[in-house]
Amino acid sequence: MVRCKISREIKECDLFLLNYPDLCDNIFAVLSVSGHSVEHWQENHDRYGSVEGWPAIRTACQRRLNDEQIIEMTNILYSNPSLLLEEIWQWVHVTQNAPIS
Repeated sequence: MVRCKISREIKECDLFLLNYPDLCDNIFAVLSVSGHSVEHWQENHDRYGSVEGWPAIRTACQRRLNDEQIIEMTNILYSNPSLLLEEIWQWVHVTQNAPIS
């Protein structure tokens, strides 16, 4: 199986079976996965608590600006593309009353 999407359930089942080798002689052949993939899933599980990997990939940051404010900021940037990041930060902080660190 090269570059195939493997479900989270299959990955978790594979890691479970690794802990019980008497249940299955050749887990890799039964589930059609490579040993390298299983090592990667185990590392993810040990490091992040999930076989899927880094949780920040799946979570979005909270937006500080609403849709109207974003449209207004986009229009300002289109009309003046040479604005510096500091100037954009000041505009957001002062005119939109949305503090950004």
